[in-house]
Amino acid sequence: MKRKTPLSRVSRRTLKIVHRPKTESLLGYWIAEVWYDGDARPVGYNEDPYQAQGDVPDELYEDVCSMMNAFDSEPLSLDYVDYLITRKQETGN
Repeated sequence: MKRKTPLSRVSRRTLKIVHRPKTESLLGYWIAEVWYDGDARPVGYNEDPYQAQGDVPDELYEDVCSMMNAFDSEPLSLDYVDYLITRKQETGN
């Protein structure tokens, strides 16, 4: 996870298509885990590309479906998420 956030402040985890348009634009896009607080603000993420997995084929299928759901929303800029997290830490809001 890129940012350390107390688990009590994490409301949900979702898979998102992410990118870094300003700092690492040559990397392109990938799917990553993003954690949100109760106000739907990002509080952390895993910068490594997400890998589907499961103990049985059905679990793997569900994980792949979760990855496909990432295409239902706009790609998320991790540069912007870093800005939001830093601002929240500085202001305490």
